[in-house]
Amino acid sequence: MNEVLAVLIGVAGAVVFVEAFIRFNAFSRIGILIAQARQSMRVVASSAVSDHWKEKVLPRYAGRILRHAFVFLLFLAVALALLLAVTFALGWALNLPGIENGEILYGWPFNLGALGGGCLYAFIRKWR
Repeated sequence: MNEVLAVLIGVAGAVVFVEAFIRFNAFSRIGILIAQARQSMRVVASSAVSDHWKEKVLPRYAGRILRHAFVFLLFLAVALALLLAVTFALGWALNLPGIENGEILYGWPFNLGALGGGCLYAFIRKWR
């Protein structure tokens, strides 16, 4: 019975994580980060751009990439915090053994439930 509850808690946590990931517009943040990296690589690879100009513009690109990566890190940290909050809240509400010391987080039932539930929810969420 505890394994079934761990799977259900994993699914609930993954649903909250995926929803937060989508609501925070994380995919566009990743796209912006990739676009900035590509733009800087084009400048580095271009022979039409002088080395002097590359020295001036690449720190700006690096700063933009760092800023976007930091914002994405914050979004990811908030989404993971929501997953943990839901997991521990449901675990304590259902009086699940092993919730006090976090054993549920590294158990197979929880992780498989989170992986399967998260993938299924993301797939369903994308197509609705």
